[in-house]
Amino acid sequence: MRLAALAPWLGEKYVAIGLTAAWVWGTARHPGSPLRCSTIGRRRPPANPAPGIAVHEHSLTPDDFIRIGDGLVTTRTRTLCDLLRSPTSLTHAERVACRLLLLQHPGGTPAVRAALDAGGRRYRRIATARLHELTGCDIGGSAPARAPGSH
Repeated sequence: MRLAALAPWLGEKYVAIGLTAAWVWGTARHPGSPLRCSTIGRRRPPANPAPGIAVHEHSLTPDDFIRIGDGLVTTRTRTLCDLLRSPTSLTHAERVACRLLLLQHPGGTPAVRAALDAGGRRYRRIATARLHELTGCDIGGSAPARAPGSH
């Protein structure tokens, strides 16, 4: 169980997010460095987190993450949306994780697009452009903005 391997860093107070969550879902070869996690309930991240961990304050609802054993991880949909919304260029590992998460998504591209539309507006155009690049097809809406670092 990959999430159990993260217990020394995440415990029950943090939720695995981003590439770290993608690794939990088996769509990334490594959890990333630093490990990425979020506080729960809008709690502020600690001023000095443990070495090797980056703690963020994401606005997570109870529907955005699940418990597996003693650990918490964002859902596959939230993980994919978070990666697509990244304000920085995606790494090769993150692009691969996005492709695999999309392939495994039961609702496919339309469901992911709906999740992006239902989420906040911040970085939505970047996320939509990245989703378009992943699928290679028109996914509706206006012409997508070019995602940073896209080729």
